[in-house]
Amino acid sequence: MTLYPELQRKNCLILGAGGFIGTNLCLALKNAGANVIGYGRKSRYPEIFQDIEFVNGNLNESQKLANLMTDVDYVFHLLGDSSPGNSSLNPQLAIDTVKASLELLDLCQANNVQKIIFASSGGAVYGKPTVLPIPETMNPSPINSYGINMLMIEKYLALYKHIHGLDYSILRIANPYGKYQRNFKNQGIIAAIIENGLKDQNIEIWGDGNVVRDFIHIDDVIAAFLKVANYKGNQHLFNVGSGIGRSINNVVTDIETILNKGNITRIYKESRKIDIPENYLNINLMKAELNWQPKIDWQIGLASTAEWMQHYLATAPKVS
Repeated sequence: MTLYPELQRKNCLILGAGGFIGTNLCLALKNAGANVIGYGRKSRYPEIFQDIEFVNGNLNESQKLANLMTDVDYVFHLLGDSSPGNSSLNPQLAIDTVKASLELLDLCQANNVQKIIFASSGGAVYGKPTVLPIPETMNPSPINSYGINMLMIEKYLALYKHIHGLDYSILRIANPYGKYQRNFKNQGIIAAIIENGLKDQNIEIWGDGNVVRDFIHIDDVIAAFLKVANYKGNQHLFNVGSGIGRSINNVVTDIETILNKGNITRIYKESRKIDIPENYLNINLMKAELNWQPKIDWQIGLASTAEWMQHYLATAPKVS
């Protein structure tokens, strides 16, 4: 019996399906019995989508999206054109994501979508915390354009709910890690450490390695998505994290232990203005409203991620 019977035969459109979270989400929705359509840039793992419809496209291709919207129940919005690092170098990328997201909301409204679930950032949106762990009630003050534009999309979701009745949920996600994650766009520090450790390569760290982050296994993130899809309560904004802060130096040490290959050489680089010294999330609201909490043990999660990465590196086609 499926853990999520309410998702059976529901039509789900996943924007950003080819990425790390999107790949895992498509698989989980399919296993829950949903009808899944993936949309986004080319999948990094095409074998995953042999039995799942996948449409190549960008967020700003509104006509392509309009053609997919008929009878869609849930839209999962994970697709954007920026990351915290490159958005500060080119803020226009993040602005473009906001504009395209507004067109997406119009399409959802016009097609009577039951709900849109938006993957926001549990780090970039809050900025420098005034309290730890960070609750959803903390006034956000992002210090990079990526966080600013994530917050803008959140506000427009609330506006469309107020004006048009379009239901939504926002997941402010910490730093996810796990299978199907590679180090793209300078995101995925755990993937980068594991891959470089397996290859006996150095790892570059911004600052002195003492910045603290909240890391959560992808299986726990996906469980949050599946639970919130059918949530009918009054809350719309949820933190999704472990609730535990870990320094980058400690993460490297833990991965060294898991890999059992000796020390990974750490190259410390000058810290960036967009980097927040300490960030980890208060997850009490998710626990109370959705009966959700992280289940994957840290050491077990790292070990399974390293096992997946080792298998991937051994079997992936070599690029000349």
